[in-house]
Amino acid sequence: MSIAPAPDRPTAMRALPLLAAVLLAAFALAPLASASARDSGWVHLDYSQVRLVSAQRGVGAGARVRLGLQIRMRPGFKTYWRSPGDAGIPPRLDWSGSTNLVGAEVRWPAPQRFVLAGFNTFGYAEEVVLPIDVELDRPGRPLAANLRLVYGVCRDICVLGEADLALTVPAGEDAATDHDGLIAWFRARVPARGHADVDISRVRIVHEGGSPVLDIAARARGVAGFDRPDIIVEGLEGVALPRPLVTVAGRERRDLRVRYPLADGLPDLAGREVTLTLLDSAFALETRARIAPGDRPLRR
Repeated sequence: MSIAPAPDRPTAMRALPLLAAVLLAAFALAPLASASARDSGWVHLDYSQVRLVSAQRGVGAGARVRLGLQIRMRPGFKTYWRSPGDAGIPPRLDWSGSTNLVGAEVRWPAPQRFVLAGFNTFGYAEEVVLPIDVELDRPGRPLAANLRLVYGVCRDICVLGEADLALTVPAGEDAATDHDGLIAWFRARVPARGHADVDISRVRIVHEGGSPVLDIAARARGVAGFDRPDIIVEGLEGVALPRPLVTVAGRERRDLRVRYPLADGLPDLAGREVTLTLLDSAFALETRARIAPGDRPLRR
């Protein structure tokens, strides 16, 4: 995907008489001023560019405003998910200096797994928009969002990017901007909190060949069978997880088993609470689970 700023809009029609041109130019500046309330403008960095965009022309009467953090990268580059894996820097967002902002929740679209030289990382290739729900201190009043962003982009090299982004959403009707569809497209890719048609039925520690394995089982019920599933495990800090062994079986490929081989000598992980993100071509879901004891305690 090429990286280029949007073209400027004309401010007047040169063919009109001078007075009419001046009047038209004045009216033309009004959309440009409101456009500044729709996005922060691009900040160009090494191998990437970033901007803050708004789905709303005004804050409306509610207590929340829908924003998005858009990151574009040169072909072949990626940036990282909230949990980057074996390496990488997750985006860090600092909203200090903002006005009428008491909270900002990032909605993380489903990431990809990247495997390079034995390292497993999770993130996004070439472009991503992180939907952000901003909570207002005073509903109906203008929002001045000031974001200090630190993030990493990598290919065969990794570069740390830092940017200051500012966006004002004025008081007024919360009609959609031209960024609304883009933010909604990535929001639709945020893993659902649970899924009625998919059941993660087992999370436990077992032993295979004398070595510990984190064993996860899931079953698809009302949806089509699994296609290219993957499960990302969060909450095991200090435990290196390799690429899992994934098996799909059963009628219409509805039974999934994911096994993560673990290193010997780990403390007993039974009872540890983890976040599981199940990814497949047709859906993504997120759930929390507690690791059950396996066939026998892990050896210390």
